[in-house]
Amino acid sequence: MAANFNPVDIKPDVKQTVDGFGSFKVALADVLTVTTVLQLATFFEYPPVIIEELGTAVSAGLLMIRYMEERGQIKPTNILTLLSALKKMCLSGTEERVKKLYEEHTGRLCSSDGQSKALEEGKIKIFTNSLKHTYALWYNIIQPIPYIREKICCVDDIYVESGLELVHQPSSFKHDVKSFEESGLLSLKSFRDIFDSDIIPSNRILLEGDPGYGKSTLTLQAAYDWCLGNIASPLKNVAVFILLPLRLLGDISSIFEAIRFVLMPPESPLTDDDILEILRHSLSVVIVLDGYDEYPDKNSGKETDIMKMIAGKMFPDVKVVVSTRSSSLPKYLHPTTVTIRLTGFDEKSRDEYIQRTVTGGDQEASKRITNALNSSPILNDICQVPIFCVLFAHVANDQKGVIEFSSVTSFFKYVIDGFYSHMWKKDLKEPIDQSIREYSKLNRLAFDSLTGKTQIIAWPKGTFIDTVGKDCYEELSNIGILIVEKTHEIINEPEE
Repeated sequence: MAANFNPVDIKPDVKQTVDGFGSFKVALADVLTVTTVLQLATFFEYPPVIIEELGTAVSAGLLMIRYMEERGQIKPTNILTLLSALKKMCLSGTEERVKKLYEEHTGRLCSSDGQSKALEEGKIKIFTNSLKHTYALWYNIIQPIPYIREKICCVDDIYVESGLELVHQPSSFKHDVKSFEESGLLSLKSFRDIFDSDIIPSNRILLEGDPGYGKSTLTLQAAYDWCLGNIASPLKNVAVFILLPLRLLGDISSIFEAIRFVLMPPESPLTDDDILEILRHSLSVVIVLDGYDEYPDKNSGKETDIMKMIAGKMFPDVKVVVSTRSSSLPKYLHPTTVTIRLTGFDEKSRDEYIQRTVTGGDQEASKRITNALNSSPILNDICQVPIFCVLFAHVANDQKGVIEFSSVTSFFKYVIDGFYSHMWKKDLKEPIDQSIREYSKLNRLAFDSLTGKTQIIAWPKGTFIDTVGKDCYEELSNIGILIVEKTHEIINEPEE
């Protein structure tokens, strides 16, 4: 996979507020008399030693502002806690003066309690609607076969349940609830069981599987369930469902910043603080972190929010599901983590996919493909891996001929022939009998990347072209063998 890095300028959306907040604090210090400061400190139940300190301070107002800011009672984007306190203390004149100063200095409007509640509800609606819009863009453009770009599906039309096997349950569960082994639950009936707390009571779940086993497709199906409120899914009652592809989060330490950049539209009025408050106060939240094996910062030594959540140090009461390759497991897992492994397609799953997605219920076509699969033990084994089953089934349906294989090599040669054949049929300038070109530099790159100490499956576009050549890059990306993915590079510099 070659990644096309597309730098974009990111301008802080709260710069004016932050700068104005500094001048507001200076003005606020002049408004807060010693008497008002002591009343506020008592109202907020500050310790006696702090109240005594405030009473003897040279500038009680400035010191009080520092204490309020440390406790989150005033923020660059919100001073409603302070205004509410002044109102309850019957200091309406001071409340109005503080409110006016804040609006003049920061350019933000303050609201009454009723208006504040309406604004918060409005933010939650903006947030969830934005999430659903983003997920719909993702799950409605599934391409089962990359080279057939005109065939675009919704994930719900192609998703088929594959095997899910329980690998590990925390020993503590055996004392708290009936263990999985005692209940005979060694495998799950559906991916929805992962999100059902009655089946898996842990808030930390590790979903592992080898490449091509459908981890990302499973997470998109979960997003689909949440967006449509599927009554068969435990996600129907979840207030907020967060799905983050970890490969996009390089150099982003904050989960709130990640959500804003990846899941919110550029014009969204929501700030990182808004997102924090929404997640903190939502009745139920599920966070899915997809592709830990592709997370750029997994070996950086940084304790990012992603690492904190996986270890249970952040959002301990939120259900967090992490998907990853079996060869790239997180080092620090919370002790209550339940591990589930994707085991691939069985015969029932395979046949369901062929009939639903490939042949559209054509029994004769389905039987021809199934017979070809069953005719070779090698092919049958290979097609337990969902991505290979999908490749074979679609190519075989296009070819219409007799399908026989004697080796793994012949199978993959057949699939690649199908990719090229489809391209040649679409391009009238090329003869149908053109041979497939040999790319020795590509072979070397692929071999070294897969056999090295760390497997490499994605390259920056420029690096890939420099290594294998522009002709190879253009041909493979045109066919669909190479997937070119656009990502954003976030530049952590002032004004960017």
